[in-house]
Amino acid sequence: GFRFFSRCFQTMPGPLALFGFALILGSIPLGVHASRRLRVYRASKRWPMVEATIIRSALQEKTDSDGTSYRAELGYRYAVLGPVYLADLHTEGLAFPATEKDARQMVERFPVGSQVQVAVNPVNPAHAILDTGVPHALIVLRNASIVAFVVGAAIVAAETGFAG
Repeated sequence: GFRFFSRCFQTMPGPLALFGFALILGSIPLGVHASRRLRVYRASKRWPMVEATIIRSALQEKTDSDGTSYRAELGYRYAVLGPVYLADLHTEGLAFPATEKDARQMVERFPVGSQVQVAVNPVNPAHAILDTGVPHALIVLRNASIVAFVVGAAIVAAETGFAG
């Protein structure tokens, strides 16, 4: 813990050690995010199911410096013991990386007006999730963050002499 980091900074770290620190620091929020979403996905398998109506089904296209990514944007309406809720959380069950064709097929699988089953959190019925398949992208993100953390720690340990 603290002893590791205090020893690392006894001398000015070089560029490779700084890269290792960047890997460590970058991997933590990504791994936490993916792990939390995967935990919700697993927990939802035990939640009660209710009928819902798809109210939004669209192809979302996002272009940035890494290229263009696609995902299905789904929204649904459901009722639990009277109150009606709106939600848009789904398991992102696309192959990784998702192609435009994959995302378009998911949109077509859930047309507006169709009836689906959603898992509803028994503690907070305002929280529901539509199971669209195994969230492959989250699994890849979690595993990549673990690898980045381990590689970053190994670089820092080797560059700072902490490895032995």
